Amino acid sequence: MNKLLALADRVEKLTGPDREVMYEAFDACMSRRESSREGVIAWSREWLAFQKLVNAEAWLNAAMMILPDEWDHMEVYRPDYQTLGWTVHVMYNANLKRTQFLGFAQSHELALVAASLRARAHGGGED
Repeated sequence: MNKLLALADRVEKLTGPDREVMYEAFDACMSRRESSREGVIAWSREWLAFQKLVNAEAWLNAAMMILPDEWDHMEVYRPDYQTLGWTVHVMYNANLKRTQFLGFAQSHELALVAASLRARAHGGGED
């Protein structure tokens, strides 16, 4: 949990997308859970898809892959006029309880990654 929160803080301090940090975020969020052949193949396919997006600088698409799975989520992007950055709300509704995690960064992609890391640190996206 602390690793994910520390990484979210690092992401928010970036002035623009960074390949190495995006790879680190993927690795932290998408750990190999299955040791079966099928599980390894599925993880490898996700990694290759993510790597292609990052290499193509399709930052928002890559950031969406880090968002916790199976969330009824909503991203609200808006400029934060005090910091000239972006705020992203990642929301989950389960049993009428709303859980919300925030990310603040210089780009909406980085803010989404930070919010997703915080959500995962608090149990979002866990099986």
